[in-house]
Amino acid sequence: KTPVRISATMAIVNIAVALFMTRFIDVAGISFATGMAGWVQCYFLWNGLRNDEATKFDTRLKHAAPRIFVASVLMGVEVFCVNHLLADWFYDALPLKLAALMIMVGAGFLAYFVSCHCLHVLRVQDIQKYFRHRRGVLPVTQEVEE
Repeated sequence: KTPVRISATMAIVNIAVALFMTRFIDVAGISFATGMAGWVQCYFLWNGLRNDEATKFDTRLKHAAPRIFVASVLMGVEVFCVNHLLADWFYDALPLKLAALMIMVGAGFLAYFVSCHCLHVLRVQDIQKYFRHRRGVLPVTQEVEE
């Protein structure tokens, strides 16, 4: 219940601050209010949930976090390179702009997925196991024998 209460309260505060700040800094007040509400919400969530056992970082996350960071950096470098290669497309007609954007997003997704797989953050088998479990089929290692 705590995260829902905090989120609902901060949404109302965000609207109120945005309405107040637009009088002084025009539409930038909306951005200001959203940014401030986000940071205040992070603080309240951290403060309200820091003693909850469900929010503690487990060893798997502590082990994976640096690898996720490396995969994110590799994806950023790859997207930067693709953007540089397709820069002329972004000054052309709309269909080429859309094609360049789709190529860049797809390449970024592929780079992140491959990086995560190679760094053993997330493997294809993990994804397959997740989807089998979501459909109600237990993973092979957990099936009950009759």
